[in-house]
Amino acid sequence: MKAFTLLWVTVGVAFLLLGSGCTEVEDVQAASGSVDAGDSKESNALIYTGAGELEAVVFDEMNETHTPGVAVAVVSGDKIVFARGFGVSNIETGTPVTPDTLFRIGSTTKMYTAATLAMLAEDGKLDLNEPIGSYVDGLSPGLSQLTTHQLLTHTAGLRDEASSYGRHDEAALSEEVRAFDDSLFFTGPGEVFSYSNPGYALAGLVAEETGDKSYADQVKESLFLPLGMNRTTFRPTEAMTFPLAQGHYLLPDGSPAVIRPYTDNAGNWPAGFMFSNVNELSRFAIAFMNEGRLEGKEVLSPSAISKLSTPYSPVISSYNNGSYGYGLFIHNSRGVQIVEHPGGMEGFTCQFLMVPEHRFAVIILSNTYGTKFPKSTEKAMELFLPLEAEMEEDSEANVSLPVTGDGMIDESITDEGMSGEEMIGKAIDEEVMTEEEMTAYAGHYYNSPELYLDLVKKDDTLFLKIGELEAPVKKIGESRFLATNPFLGQPLEFILVPGEDGKPEYLHMSHRALKKI
Repeated sequence: MKAFTLLWVTVGVAFLLLGSGCTEVEDVQAASGSVDAGDSKESNALIYTGAGELEAVVFDEMNETHTPGVAVAVVSGDKIVFARGFGVSNIETGTPVTPDTLFRIGSTTKMYTAATLAMLAEDGKLDLNEPIGSYVDGLSPGLSQLTTHQLLTHTAGLRDEASSYGRHDEAALSEEVRAFDDSLFFTGPGEVFSYSNPGYALAGLVAEETGDKSYADQVKESLFLPLGMNRTTFRPTEAMTFPLAQGHYLLPDGSPAVIRPYTDNAGNWPAGFMFSNVNELSRFAIAFMNEGRLEGKEVLSPSAISKLSTPYSPVISSYNNGSYGYGLFIHNSRGVQIVEHPGGMEGFTCQFLMVPEHRFAVIILSNTYGTKFPKSTEKAMELFLPLEAEMEEDSEANVSLPVTGDGMIDESITDEGMSGEEMIGKAIDEEVMTEEEMTAYAGHYYNSPELYLDLVKKDDTLFLKIGELEAPVKKIGESRFLATNPFLGQPLEFILVPGEDGKPEYLHMSHRALKKI
C-alpha cells in the first residue's frame, strides 16, 4: 500500500474511479416493509403527510450519488414508523431492496462491539478500567497495559490502519491481534483522541476472551438474540442465506458496478464488518432510547446504555464541540443532541443517528461508498424534531467542512463543480500567519506508515505536503487551518493541538491525530 493511500480515505475518498458522469440510477422503486405506526401524532404525521417528502429526497440523493440501492427506517418512540427499500440490491440482477435486505454496516459495528463489552462489564466479566492483560494473554508489554475504556474511547494512542480484505477464518482475530506489537503506538495512552480500527479489533478480542466465546458468538449472545436481530451476523456464509446487497463502485462514466470479491476480513470484524438490515438495527435503537426496553421486556442494561452515551473524550476535529462515548459520537446540531456512529467500507455506507431526548432515530443503508445520505437524514429529522433554523456558518469560528463519522468529507453536500480552492475561498476569510507562527507549525506529522504529512514553510507561505504534492494552507481561526488535498482538489480542514509548551504537538483531522516528530 502506498504511504498516502489511507490518508486519502480519511479525507473523503470513496474510490479513485469515481468519475464525473451524470448517469442516473434508473427505474428506482420503493419497497415497503411491515411497519407498526402506532397511534402517536408523530407517527401519523410521517405516514400520512411526510413519507412522500422523505421518499422524494431519498430518490433525488440516490440519483445524485449514482447509488443502486438504499434502505431507510425511521424510529419514533418505541416503534418503527417508516421502513422502505429503494432501488436494487444488485445492479446485475435487479433484485429490489427491502427493509430486510442485509448490508455491511462498516464502522457502525463499533457501537455493537462497545455495547457487548459494556454488557459483559455489567455481568461482572471484566472491569473496563483494568489493564486488558488481565484478561488477554500473549499481548505485547505496552498493549497489555491498555484498558478497555481507552480502546473504546479511541484514547489508547494507537495508530489507524485497516483492510477490507483478509482471512475468513475466525481464528484470525486472536492470532492477528496477538501479533500486534508496541509499534502500533504512535503516542502515549490517554494523551489524545485518535480514531483507531486496530484498537477496536483489540477490544473485540477482549470480548472474546472474557465471554469465553468467539467474538461473533459473544455479540450474538449479548445483543442479537435478546434484541431479536435474527438475521444480523458477522459470518458471510450466514448472510448469504438471506436477501443480501452487493457492494458497488462507480465507473468513470458514473455508472455503478459490482465489487468483486466481496469484502471480508475476520481479523477486523469488531471494527467494521457486521451485516444487518434497517428493521433489525431499529430494534437496537428502540431499546437504546427506551431504557433498554423492547416490546415490554428489558433487553439491554440501562447502565450499559449510559456507559455508551457518556461523552468521555473530545473528538477535536470534524464535529464542533463533539465528544466520543463508547462506540458513539455525541454532538449537538440545530438544538438537539445527536448520538450516532456512521459507517463506510468498500461498496457500503451506513447512517445510524439517534436523538434519545426525543426518542427519534433514522437509519440509512446503501450499497455504494462515499455518502451517508445527509439530505435524507436531515429531512427525516425535520419531519419529527423541533429543530432550530439552520445557521449561516459564515464566521471563522463556525466554519466546518461536511465530514462524516468515519472521517470522510461528504462530497454530496459540497458545492457541485467547485474546486477545493474555490470552496476555500468562498467559505472563509484568511487570517495572516506570522513568520514565527509558520516556523512553529512546520514539521513532520505522523500517525502510521499510511497516514502522515508535512507542513512546510516556503518564503511567506505555509504548505501542506503529501508525498511529492503540496498545497498552500490558510489559517481560519484559533489553531484551525484549511488547505486543498493536493491529490484530489478536495478541501482538507485540520486543527493543530498544542502541547504543554504551547507549541504544536498534534495535527488533528477527520478524527485522527498525527503527532509532530
